[in-house]
Formats: sequence, C-alpha cells, structure tokens
Amino acid sequence: MLASNKKLLHEVLNLEKSECRVFFNRTNSEIEICDDFFSLRNHVSDDNIVFFPTDEELYPYCKAMSDFLDEHKIDVPRGERAGSYLRKNGLIYDFYAFREEEMKSRLLIWLNENDIQLEII
Repeated sequence: MLASNKKLLHEVLNLEKSECRVFFNRTNSEIEICDDFFSLRNHVSDDNIVFFPTDEELYPYCKAMSDFLDEHKIDVPRGERAGSYLRKNGLIYDFYAFREEEMKSRLLIWLNENDIQLEII
C-alpha cells in the first residue's frame, strides 16, 4: 500500500498546460511524475499506469466560471470578461476556491472509479 495515502489536490492533479504528467503506478502503488510529455505514449498502453486527470478534464474553467456566476447570481456587464470583473470586485479568489472544491469532489469520484485508494486533503 502507499506509504502515505493522503495527498493534496495539487500533488496529483495534472494541469492542462503542463508538460509533466502525474500518474499512479499500480505495480508499486506509487504516485510518479512523467516529465517528458512525449514519453507518455510509452506508458499509455501499460495497464499498470493510470494518469490522473487534468484540471480541465475534471472541471473546465469556463464551466466552473459559469456555475460560479450562476450560483452567486453575479451579472457580468456586457463587454467585460468574467475573470476581470471578479478580480475588480475582489471575488476571484472565491471563484478559485469554488473550482478547487468541485475539482476535489470530482477527483474523489474518479479515484473511486479507478480503484485507487487515496485521500485528497
């Protein structure tokens, strides 16, 4: 079993724009990093390797923004970008926290579906 089955979200979540990819190696029950994006093809066919999803796969930024605006009943003025509007009104960090919590929830479901025993804290 894993030496430590508790991980922070950012320790396992792959970022869409990063060349590195974090994966779970079922052979040794370890979390590993593949820092050569092109070598991913060598690992993909290996059933013992499971790549963690990306932030965009779990909860796309645009969908998260739309959900956040709807949930908080925020109307962004026409012609203004939502992120800029949130920044200007001191709400951007609330949005980041909102998206992170939802990504964490979705990752827990993904871990369960992939039979990976890991606690995200």
